[in-house]
Amino acid sequence: MKHAIRGAGRIVLFTVGALLAVNLWVPAASASGRYQPITADVTGDGRNDLSTLTEAVPPDVGTADHVRVCQVVVRPGLPGGGYGTPQAHPYLTMPEEDTYCPDMGTWTDIEGDRADELLATWFTGPPPGFEQNLITIDDFRVTDFSVGLFQPSFIGTANLDSQGLPDIYEWTDQGDGFATFLNDGSGGFVPGPMRWCANPRSVQLADFDGDGVQSAVISYFERCTDFSSGVVVLLEDGSVRQLEQDPLGLVTWTVTVADYDNDGRLDVRTVNDVTGAVHVFPGLGDDSFGESQP
Repeated sequence: MKHAIRGAGRIVLFTVGALLAVNLWVPAASASGRYQPITADVTGDGRNDLSTLTEAVPPDVGTADHVRVCQVVVRPGLPGGGYGTPQAHPYLTMPEEDTYCPDMGTWTDIEGDRADELLATWFTGPPPGFEQNLITIDDFRVTDFSVGLFQPSFIGTANLDSQGLPDIYEWTDQGDGFATFLNDGSGGFVPGPMRWCANPRSVQLADFDGDGVQSAVISYFERCTDFSSGVVVLLEDGSVRQLEQDPLGLVTWTVTVADYDNDGRLDVRTVNDVTGAVHVFPGLGDDSFGESQP
């Protein structure tokens, strides 16, 4: 049985994320995990605020059923530093029974203006009746639903195609691995070509060809098709560069991305977690890599 829902409230604005000098994408350090507060300028005054996704069940006031209210609690940044009094902004109301509110989120800028939108999802998967589990929130109103990963462990924002609007990437340790969802420019998100079905040990985003679009470097184990382990680079068109692989799935690798040979291009460094062997795969600046070097 589907639950009826309705949006509520006023505005929420999120701005996070930065690119380092060598085009290595760094997701917002304070956002994207379960229950983690989001540090961002949600009020549009140029100061960072502290925001948290929460829920409340108001006391019965004579209605037939209690309701569950999903809300963003914002502590506004103060001119002299620190944060002000928390303010709760509801965005979704549901029947109390068998429901629970989103507990992790990130941001996007669908309209290309300074007013960013919030994206919220559920770590444990959506409650019954929700087939779409990625919620777009604009002006504290639910404006769209999209389909993301069922039980994401992480949700982040990055430029994953050439349109210049922030897109979404998610990864999970519950079987679906890593996936991207592209901003459709009208409030929703559609599945992107970058997908890798395996348990991710680490995920890093980087721009290897300098076009401003991010690729994903994934150290993984228990790949869905063969239970192998390894290290891959997923490019924006969905193609794969396999850097390390153990068909038996007994070895994993620790991965870092940096300009190791000082040529202005990003390289991938892997360390075998069993033997300690180090390989560096030099980036050639065109989304390809040279032979590994010790």
